Amino acid sequence: MTALANLKADPAITAVFVVSIEGYENLLYMGKSAAGVVTDATVLAAYTADDYGYTGAIPGLDINWSGLKQELHPYDTSFRPTSLSFSVNPGRDDRFGSVVFKRKPDISSYLSTDIDEDDLTVSVLTNAAYPASGTIYIGTEAISYSSKPNATDFTVATNGRGIYSPFKADTETLKRFGRAHRLQFVADEVNFRPRVTTEPVVWNGRQIAVRLHTFKEGALDSADNSLLVFGGTIDNVREASNGFTTCSCSDFRKVLGETVIGHDQLIGKAAEGLFFREGWVAGMAWFTGTTTDAMTAAERLDVVAGAPAGAKGIKEGTYTIEEVLGVLNKWVGAAAYGREYMVTLATHTPGAQRTRGKG
Repeated sequence: MTALANLKADPAITAVFVVSIEGYENLLYMGKSAAGVVTDATVLAAYTADDYGYTGAIPGLDINWSGLKQELHPYDTSFRPTSLSFSVNPGRDDRFGSVVFKRKPDISSYLSTDIDEDDLTVSVLTNAAYPASGTIYIGTEAISYSSKPNATDFTVATNGRGIYSPFKADTETLKRFGRAHRLQFVADEVNFRPRVTTEPVVWNGRQIAVRLHTFKEGALDSADNSLLVFGGTIDNVREASNGFTTCSCSDFRKVLGETVIGHDQLIGKAAEGLFFREGWVAGMAWFTGTTTDAMTAAERLDVVAGAPAGAKGIKEGTYTIEEVLGVLNKWVGAAAYGREYMVTLATHTPGAQRTRGKG
């Protein structure tokens, strides 16, 4: 039976809340059974059966539900995302807080090439200090690797992308989510490569799920049969005055509300200079007293596809103003010495550009 069905059948049944975090190996839980304390193994078994990838569980979870609301505003088109925060008792060894607040991992390098969410090779600047196999972390994603085939690459293990996933996809055997990671270099700015570490470093933005399980006959219902009461991302992490590690979270609607579809889609960067298209022609008319003589076809400046022949041609392409003036001066100097002229640049569009001078 599902957790919801168990609650309806027995409102007094023991409820256990479990938080699963993207890219973090341990589940966090709260709740007691009539027979005693729910154990780490009991919680882990509920997720192992459905293979979410988690390897441990930590008690001491406390959830603040004050920001979790359901409201209806008929005339309001804006998003109103809900929120909650959860805290973890440090206990004797502070297993959760010691990882969250560790800012310097034992081993780290930097991504050397972009990777997509389904790539099976991760390339870094150097992998010399890393174990022969294990887990690496990039942003919010945990990746299991099986080998190091050379000095810079990790070979991703089978179903090794997006391990420790609070939610499932529909696209692969274990239905986990990987993420794309980009270098994103911008000219003339300080650029940063994604960091590849042996411990989780980035916590803001990690996906989380809060599920309600029911405890019955010594076991929790499975993760797939539990009731998802909250899904969202971590906004910030802090240490409370009582020593608890506290995470503030917003539900997924906040991501939707902040997403811009087609961001900067009408913005582009024009190439420097002027573009000359094949077939364009520059011609000159000579002024002698009151008469005008047209330039012959052999004297024109033509825009051609290939290499131009001498001063009477220019190859199709983009040129700076200085380059265009150099070509025109060379052409005019060869054809119009000692004569007054008017230059016309004819294009495929109506009208033409004209300038007048004396050679």
